[in-house]
Amino acid sequence: MKTKASAFLMFFGLFWTAITVLFDVLTLVPAARQIAATRYPSTDGTVVSSGVMRRDDSEDGPTYGASVSYAYSVGGKSFTGSRYRSDN
Repeated sequence: MKTKASAFLMFFGLFWTAITVLFDVLTLVPAARQIAATRYPSTDGTVVSSGVMRRDDSEDGPTYGASVSYAYSVGGKSFTGSRYRSDN
C-alpha cells in the first residue's frame, strides 16, 4: 500500500510540475518579448487606414478583426506596414 501511495505522489508531483512549467512558459515568454520590444528604436509614423474586418466563415457567426496600415520613414527611406502585434 505504501508503494502505491508513493507512486501516486510521484506521478502527481511530476504532473503538477509539468503543468506549472507549461503555464510559466506560456506566460513569461510573451512578457519577455514585450519587454524586449521596449528597447527597439522608435520613429514617428502615420496611420494610413484603419478599420474592422468581418469574416463570415465561422459556424458560430461572424468574427471580427482589426485592419491597420501605416507609413513611416527611417534614414530617408519610406516604409509601409500592417503589423500591429510583436508576436505576429
